[in-house]
Amino acid sequence: MLVVTRKIGETIRLDTPAGEVTIKFLGHKGSKARIGIDAPGAVGIVRPETEREEANGRKPLKRLLPCERPTESREAEPTG
Repeated sequence: MLVVTRKIGETIRLDTPAGEVTIKFLGHKGSKARIGIDAPGAVGIVRPETEREEANGRKPLKRLLPCERPTESREAEPTG
């Protein structure tokens, strides 16, 4: 596992066979970090807690699909 330290507004870029994925650190509140992910539609973004809900037979609250991704990037105000 690669562990990196990022300041608010800094990014990490991943080159994948499906295209470039950019992860941006937007801010934090207490022990929770806010990140933004910009990825091609072919790259699935799934939260582990969503997978656990599905495994337990419950319908997840929200699952991001390529068609649901916003077309414009919205950045949150930095916190902390």
